[in-house]
Amino acid sequence: MSSSSRPVSPAAHSAAFGNPPSSTAVSSLLSTLSGSPVQPVVRSYPDATFHSYPPLGFDLVYHPSPSTSTRTTQKSAASQLVLDTIDLYNPLPPPPAPTISSRTKRSGPIYSPPSLPITFHFPGSTLTLPPPKPGESSREISRPDSLEVGQRTTGREFVSAFGEPSKKGGGTGWVPPFLEWSRVEIVGDDDDTDGSAVGGGEEEPQTGRRTVVIGVMVELRDPGPGEKMTEEQKLKGMGGVWDRAAGWEWSNLKIFRPDPKDT
Repeated sequence: MSSSSRPVSPAAHSAAFGNPPSSTAVSSLLSTLSGSPVQPVVRSYPDATFHSYPPLGFDLVYHPSPSTSTRTTQKSAASQLVLDTIDLYNPLPPPPAPTISSRTKRSGPIYSPPSLPITFHFPGSTLTLPPPKPGESSREISRPDSLEVGQRTTGREFVSAFGEPSKKGGGTGWVPPFLEWSRVEIVGDDDDTDGSAVGGGEEEPQTGRRTVVIGVMVELRDPGPGEKMTEEQKLKGMGGVWDRAAGWEWSNLKIFRPDPKDT
């Protein structure tokens, strides 16, 4: 855990989505996460600009505003970037004494873990699953009323809290297994969120909490040769990547601005 950062509150920080880097909403987000002013490492690409904060364990990812013209100058285009994603990293602990060869193989910034836990509070203790077949009824299953994400939270725990992902992939070559939920409803206290939160801002009269809609994507870390098998797995065999990935810990967590059609 970074000593200077504070735990991420997805409901509170969703209010910064859709705002430019210079906005009060983003400044408030950074102040909450870091506790003091901090300068990012900026990396710009045609479709996104990354403001990286390696000592704090996260990136802020900005996309061009839909209103940005192709003729916009570079200076004015920067002011029309809007926050799209909070990208959090869960790095492995560094080796006790890295060798010269291992240091030379590293590329890019080295991230510290973010401040944990990252807590998602849900508006209810049930999930509604879509009908398994056309014409059949949807069904409800129970779930915890919150999910606290720590360093060792696994894919199975994310699915138990968020339900079946709307998209999953990877697990081959250099692409890690990932799970994505395009629409996740979470709640925060009245002073944690405001009406500008993307896809939300609806207040529950009885509790004073606001419901916010966000997107979530999780990448899972393949433990490699050191993977431990349960007794059941030993009897059945290792199985495919998705049979095993349920027990893998997360390596990257993206909290993103949902597509308007999903809110």
